[in-house]
Amino acid sequence: MADVSRDLLDHSEARAEEAGIADRCDFVRASATDLRAIGDGSVDVVTTRSVLIYVGDKRRAFEEFHRALRPDGRLSVFEPVGSFRGREPRGVFLGCDVGPVADLAE
Repeated sequence: MADVSRDLLDHSEARAEEAGIADRCDFVRASATDLRAIGDGSVDVVTTRSVLIYVGDKRRAFEEFHRALRPDGRLSVFEPVGSFRGREPRGVFLGCDVGPVADLAE
C-alpha cells in the first residue's frame, strides 16, 4: 500500500497485523507522482479513491501507475465527478436543460 499519509499507513498496517496478513503487505509513504519506492511491474492493482483531484501532474501519476503495474495489472480510479465544476449557465443544472424551472434549480 502506498499513500502520502503516515497516519493512514500506520492504521492500515495495524489492521493488517490484526488480520494476520501483515507479512504479505508493504506500506510505502509516497505520492502518486513519485512511486519510485515501488519497483517496475511489481503490483497487481493500483486503486485510487479521490486522489487525482488533488494531484497537479496527473499525467505523471498515470505514468507512475503504469510503470508500477505488472503487464496484466489493473487500475481502478474513482473521482468525485462534478463536485468541483464551475458554475453552469442559467437554465442548466448538472448538464440538463432546466429552463422552465430555472428559478428552482438555482
